[in-house]
Amino acid sequence: MVKLNFNAIKSLLKKNTKKRPILNCINYKDSSILFTDSFSLVEISTQNNTTFLLNVETLKIQGGTYPNTDNIKPSEIDLKDVEHVELSTKLDVSNKKVETYIINEYPFDRKLVDNTFKTISKDFLRGVTKNELKIKEYQQYGTLVYQKDEVYILILGLAKELDNEW
Repeated sequence: MVKLNFNAIKSLLKKNTKKRPILNCINYKDSSILFTDSFSLVEISTQNNTTFLLNVETLKIQGGTYPNTDNIKPSEIDLKDVEHVELSTKLDVSNKKVETYIINEYPFDRKLVDNTFKTISKDFLRGVTKNELKIKEYQQYGTLVYQKDEVYILILGLAKELDNEW
């Protein structure tokens, strides 16, 4: 059974409050619970007796239509094994520290990855092995996939630098 961390879910989704308020909800469907911030997606297989949208800010049922996310999941045959995960720290142009995970040579925002896994009460560095991860590799970015038991997580990567500095 998955232990959801509601505070982590609320934190992940709060940036959607003004621009895309529907994404500030958890989508309870017949066969799953799903939420996305448009850069990461978490879906947990379960059986629900009813379908509804729960607004994580107000804790009220909200009307509206949740975006269809079925077509964004890469097919199993397009996924590759994760062979390498490392934490990279660099300074950006304003000398601000930027941390990324480099996964099979593709950069992923550390904060987004960590916060997404916190929603299911997992620590990415200590609680997830590379054997549990898959990656869909595109020319300029990767898509990270975690699928274990009833949990499916998808996280969009950052664009690779044209000069390959990552």
